[in-house]
Order: sequence, then C-alpha cells, then structure tokens
Amino acid sequence: MKRVRLKKEIFFLTAVCVAIAVLLLLFFRQRKIFDEKEKFYIYFKPISDQNRDLERINQKLNEYLNARKEMEDIEIELIMPFNYEETLTDVFVKSEQIDLAYCPNGSLLREWISNGWLCSLNNLVENYGTGIKANIAEEYFHYEDGQLYGITTNRDRGRSVGLEYNRELAEEYGIDMTGVTCIQDLNQIFSQVKEKAPEIIPAVVDYRFLHLVDGLGDYYGVLMDIERPEVVNLFETEEFLDFLKMIRQWQQKGYLYDRTENDNYPFYYMSSSHIFSVVTTGKPGFASQETRLTGQEIGYVELEAYKVFSEDVGYGYVIPVTADDPERSMKVLNRLYTDPDIAHLLMYGIEGEHYTLTDEGQVRLISDSGYSGINGYEYCNQYLTRVPEGEADTLWEEMETANQTAEKSVAYGFTFEEEPVQKEVALCDQVCEQYLDLLFSGQADPESIWEEFCRELRKAGIERIIEEKQRQLDLFLAEEQL
Repeated sequence: MKRVRLKKEIFFLTAVCVAIAVLLLLFFRQRKIFDEKEKFYIYFKPISDQNRDLERINQKLNEYLNARKEMEDIEIELIMPFNYEETLTDVFVKSEQIDLAYCPNGSLLREWISNGWLCSLNNLVENYGTGIKANIAEEYFHYEDGQLYGITTNRDRGRSVGLEYNRELAEEYGIDMTGVTCIQDLNQIFSQVKEKAPEIIPAVVDYRFLHLVDGLGDYYGVLMDIERPEVVNLFETEEFLDFLKMIRQWQQKGYLYDRTENDNYPFYYMSSSHIFSVVTTGKPGFASQETRLTGQEIGYVELEAYKVFSEDVGYGYVIPVTADDPERSMKVLNRLYTDPDIAHLLMYGIEGEHYTLTDEGQVRLISDSGYSGINGYEYCNQYLTRVPEGEADTLWEEMETANQTAEKSVAYGFTFEEEPVQKEVALCDQVCEQYLDLLFSGQADPESIWEEFCRELRKAGIERIIEEKQRQLDLFLAEEQL
C-alpha cells in the first residue's frame, strides 16, 4: 500500500511540476509577445560619420510609428555605417538579417542581383507599394530579366555641363557672366580674371566634363551622340583632342590650376577664394547647393543643356532575401516614400536639435549637431520635404520638370557588366592614371603624347571593352523592344 501511495504522490508531484512548467512557458511567451518586439533593420548611407545621435533618431522614429498604432510588432533600427559598401557586402556574405537597404550604384546592384542577395519586388510593389507607384514612375524601376529588384529615389536624374564660379569675385572685378553660353566663351572670361586679378586662378577642368557624352559607366567606350547606340572610343575622337589643345592654350596663358598636385572634388576647389571657377556638371539648384558646401557665393552658367544618361536609373532601395518578412519590408518602404514627417526626420534629424526652420520655412542645418543625416538624392523621396535654406521654394518642381523635359539617352537604364573585361578595365585605369591628369593640367603638349596615350589604351584592351560594351548594349536594346 505504501508503494502504491508513493507512486501516486510521485505522479501528483510530476503533474504539478509539468503544470507549473507549462504556465511558466505560457507566461514567458506572453511576456515576449507583449514586451519584446521583432527587430527590423534598415541600412542607409550617411552623409558623414558624425552620427552620435543616431540612437535618438531611432527612438523618435519608433515613437512616431507607435503613436499612430502602426508597426507596433517591430522595432526599427536604422544602421548607417560610413564605410557603407564594405559593410553591406560583409553582412550579405554572413547572411545576416537586412530588411531594407539602399544601393548606391548600378554596378553594385547588378552584383547583388547576380549573387542572389535580393528579393524580386514585382508582387510586393503591386500589393503593398501603392504609395511608391504614385510617387515614382515605373521607368525609374530597375528590372533584370523581367524581375523588379530596385526602386530609385526622387531626385535630379540628369546633368548639364557648366561653369561654377565665385560670384563675389565676378562682381568685385566686374566680370560679366551673362554672355557665357558655350565653352569657347570661357577664353574671354579667363583672360579677364587673369588681367584683373593676377593672384586668382581662373579655372579647374576635368576630362569628364568636356562634353555631355553617355559614359556608359566608365568612359572606356561612350555614346558621343546619346540618340545613337554606337559605342566609340572617346579618347580618340577629334572633340577630345581639340579640347586638350584648348586646355594646353589655357595652361600656357596661366589660366589653370595644376590638378596633378591635388585632384579633388569641385566644391573643394571652390571653397578657396583664390580659384575663380570649375568646369563641372550641374542640375537645378546646383549654385545654391555649392554655396552651402563651399561657404562662398557660387554662380553657375550652363554650357550644355541638361540631359539624362544611362546610369541615372542605377541606384535605389532593395529588399534582401535575408529580410525577416518581405511583405512587411515593402509596407515600411512604402511608408518611407510617402510620409513627410519621416522624410524630415531621416534626412535632417530632430527639429530644434539638428535643424531649424527659417522665417521662410526652409531647412537650416545646425553644424556639428550629432546627426549628419541622409543626402536628399539618396533618400527615398526628398520631394516630401521642405527645401534647404537658400533654395528656391519651387526646387522640387523645377527638378521634376527638368527630368521630364530633358533629352534622354537611348541607353537609359543600361548598366555595363564589366566582369567579362575586368582585366582590361584595370589596365586602362592604370593608363589613365598615368596620362589624364597630365593632359588635363595642360602641362604637356597634347600633340606629343596624345597618340602615345591612345596607343597605350589600345594595348591595355580598350577596344575589347568597347566591343563587349556594344554587345551588352545591343542585347539591352533588343530586350527593351520586346
């Protein structure tokens, strides 16, 4: 009898323990459901590494969404590594969770697609991206073999060639820029600068800005006429040689900055009050943008009209295959493209801490505020935001009008896959590194080294690159016609 009673007691105690364990499990599950949220990771590319307040931006974003009873089951975490491309590649290789990510260029997008790292977005956009479709025309979506992988941003999609100049210097020395309409007009402008202000360097030039060609990615084979799909060697054209001769003349007359000593971005040169101008590319709002970046009063005269080129559809937002829930990722992305409050928060930060509004309602950034934000052209839809201080209130409308009315390259949407000619591209890079800065500084007589430069490019394999680029472009155009 004692043995039977003991068995019953053991059975009872076991049942009680099991019941307690079940209750505890249910308790912790309930606690997880109500207290813990699933992480949702978005990778953005920052302007700089000065983002010590990023955690506060994350907090504000989640508070904003939760207050509207949206996405209460997730906690969004914005990740903004300054070494962006390297970080993303590492995370992809490790198959770590990424729910949304920005892709900064077409070549990288092609690499991510070929590696199988991205989800197809066709059905996701159709079902959960109505706001995206209302704000971004489908021609700006990136397709590969009929599958949608990337959605680009609202931004300027083309460029013009022009002269960026120091407006205060022009006014101080009485240099009239109103009659400048083509590159030949610059001879007179540079001559006046040299005569009236000998201590000022008239100009900086770069080969990428000599003429609005479609570089098709790397300039080793371009479309000289963007209406004709004929890939040619830019460096062996008469236009290229004629421009080199003009640069040589400018150098001999003392007009040029020697870029062989310091090769940098246009706004770097224009930050100095000792350089009058840079031959560069522009867009709507370019002068006011450069004024903010340089601290100088900048003007811009257009030498060749704004056009849209092949690579201008290349980058945008993607959903990786490691996303926890691709449908939810698309819902979040749709919100980013349509919500002005989120756009202001992610681009500029918290009002009163990272930026203020001027009396005109424009955005004035606070220097060293702790949040550098996201460049407007890299954010999903900058058209949702107030314009930066100094811009025309109609900037976004002007930008969209320029995009819609610009002449567009026949290769629009084409991205060159250079893998078949990687070796040749690397060798051509070495040749250009040796010769181009020398040629465009005007330090050498182009007649004496131009043929040598072209010969070295041919030895490096530029003709093979052009052949491959033409082949890929022909295939792209054939598919576009289907």
